Amino acid sequence: MKKVICIILSIVIFILLLILSINLSIEDIVVDTISDSMVSDKISDVVTDIIYEKNPDIDVEDMEKIEKLVENSEDVIDIAGSFFYAIIGDINDNSEKTIDISEELYDLIEDNKDKLEKYGINSEDIDDIKEKLVDNNNINDVYEVVEDGVSNHLTSDQRIVISIYNILSSNELRYGLIIGIIVNLIIIILLSGYKVIIYSGVSALVSGISVKVGIIGIIHLIAWNVTNKVLGRTSDINVSALSNIGWFYIIFGIILIIIYFCVKKFYSKKA
Repeated sequence: MKKVICIILSIVIFILLLILSINLSIEDIVVDTISDSMVSDKISDVVTDIIYEKNPDIDVEDMEKIEKLVENSEDVIDIAGSFFYAIIGDINDNSEKTIDISEELYDLIEDNKDKLEKYGINSEDIDDIKEKLVDNNNINDVYEVVEDGVSNHLTSDQRIVISIYNILSSNELRYGLIIGIIVNLIIIILLSGYKVIIYSGVSALVSGISVKVGIIGIIHLIAWNVTNKVLGRTSDINVSALSNIGWFYIIFGIILIIIYFCVKKFYSKKA
């Protein structure tokens, strides 16, 4: 009977780990998607226009490299995140919020300062570019485009998607899942002692495989439909954060299973 209860609790832990993997990665997935599909190229256009205005002698090839540099910058992902969180706040509160991304824009240029100097842009010009970028109204236009694509004219079904996102990304859910996992592990320890290692190891391993083989594929299918409805076109989904969690579960599970057999062998010799 104890073994059956431990197996049931292990299945519960498996389910909780799957939900936790989504909770831990969903913000990165959504923000990266918005950055790739709606923000990075538009921010890059604004930046390169200002740079070209200050340095019209830069050749086309270098301008293309600068454009890619800006598009792939981590700071652009931060800007996309700021846009998205503001829009989600607007949807949840039915209100329009102001957004200040001057710090992110400043960091965008400052963090790439050394690389920009390699293209012949001096420090004085870079300082001017930062000031013009922060004061540029085109950045507000980028936000309005993103806001229009994500929040305006949402159908009831799309608002349900936003509500599901709010639940899946919440800290309350995360803490609840972690507490649930700990409680189940404690019960397994009380019922089976050191065998909790094999139960938790198998749960982690199966969860990791499920994330890599099943959950990522399902998210791609769902995201294809959601991005088509919400953004007006399909978009590639960056699931690297979720994939990394899957690998962590797999490796952690294998380590626990190895530890279990080592402990079991130790106790067998002792007996």
